[in-house]
Amino acid sequence: MVIYLGMALAFTMGSVFLVSGIEHLALRMLGAEPKSFTVTVRAYALGMSAYLLGVIPFCSFYVFPVWAIVLRIIAVMHLHKTTAGKASAAVLLPVLVLCGGFIGLYVAVIALAMSIGH
Repeated sequence: MVIYLGMALAFTMGSVFLVSGIEHLALRMLGAEPKSFTVTVRAYALGMSAYLLGVIPFCSFYVFPVWAIVLRIIAVMHLHKTTAGKASAAVLLPVLVLCGGFIGLYVAVIALAMSIGH
């Protein structure tokens, strides 16, 4: 149990830094002139406060992912002093890249399995 909790904490911290890094890179690519990387990590952490809604049964599962994205956009916009469009693009770009990567990996595994079957 202790090992599981330690691994869960490590993976959570790793995902925070990975997604914050992608968001920071997206801000730079969009020309938003972001502040330091620690400010981006702080914005991501502020957006994660919506996950406290997860303790409310039923509707929270559908609400808190959307609210977390909205909070991250607001935090990036205010902490980095950038426009809403650039903040939205910087927050949504990692989500699209990661989802697209998983879909691409899924398609590649299916194609590999089909080619081995023939």
